[in-house]
Amino acid sequence: MKGILTRNEDGIWTVKWSDLHSFGHGWHWSYTELSNDSNSIKYIKDGEIKYNVLKEGLEVDFEIITSGYDRVNFTPNNSAKLIFPEVDIFEKDYKLSSLT
Repeated sequence: MKGILTRNEDGIWTVKWSDLHSFGHGWHWSYTELSNDSNSIKYIKDGEIKYNVLKEGLEVDFEIITSGYDRVNFTPNNSAKLIFPEVDIFEKDYKLSSLT
C-alpha cells in the first residue's frame, strides 16, 4: 500500500492513507501509527549501516500489521510497517559488533 508520512498532534509518526475502493462519495483519510520496528530508520545495505530519514509528507510503501484485538469490542490493534525496497536487512537494534 502507499501512504504519506505525517505526525499527529502528539508528535507520533503515522501513515496517512486512503482506501478509495471503500468510499464512493469523497475522499476518506485513515491515519495508522507506525509499528515499533518502523520507528527505527537504521538499516544494513551492502554490509554498511545506513539511515533513511523520516520526513513529513514523504510518500512511503507500507503494510498493515495486526498485533491483537481489543478484548471488549474486538477491534484490531493495527499499525503500519514501512517497507523499504532498497533494504537488504532491516533491524530495530542492530549491533555494530555483529558486523565483525
